[in-house]
Amino acid sequence: MTFYQASYEASAKDEVLAFFAQVFTELGRVFDPVSKEQDLADISAAYQHSGGEFWNLRGSVDGPVIGTIALRRLGDDCAEVKRFYLLDAWRGKGLGKRLMKTAIAHARDQGFARVRLDTTLKSEAAIRLFEAAGFTRIERYNEDRFAELFFELNLQHWRESANRPSNEE
Repeated sequence: MTFYQASYEASAKDEVLAFFAQVFTELGRVFDPVSKEQDLADISAAYQHSGGEFWNLRGSVDGPVIGTIALRRLGDDCAEVKRFYLLDAWRGKGLGKRLMKTAIAHARDQGFARVRLDTTLKSEAAIRLFEAAGFTRIERYNEDRFAELFFELNLQHWRESANRPSNEE
C-alpha cells in the first residue's frame, strides 16, 4: 500500500486541526488549540523555519490526514521531535517508523547533531519505536508538565542508509 507524506501547507490547516481533534479524542484528551496547542495556530512559524519541518501523512493523495510528525530547532545543534501522532486505525502498520525516519533524516540533512523528544509512560509502542531508532533516555530537558520520559538520538551514530524511509513503505 502506498501512503502520501508531504510537508505542511497552510491550505491544509483545517484538515490538520480536524486530525488533531480526532486523535486527541482517541487518546482521551481535550484538544485545545487556543491555549495548550498554540503551536498549531501557525504551524509554519512554529516548525517550518530554522531547519524544522512539519509533515502530514495520508492514506491516499486526496485522503484525510492520518498521521503527523514535526521537527523544530532547540539549539544550535539540537532539534526536537513534536506532534508525532497516528490515528488508531493506522497504528501497527509501520507508519510511525516511516514518519520518525523522515524526521531524523531531515534533522541530519539540516546539520543537527542531536534530536530530542519527550513522551509519557502510556506511549509504550512509541517508546519501543524510539529505542529501536537509537534514542536513549536522558534527564528532563524541558518544562512540559505532561512529559515523563525524555530521549535523545546522537545523529553521528545514526546509520543514514539503513534508516531512510523508502518511497513505497
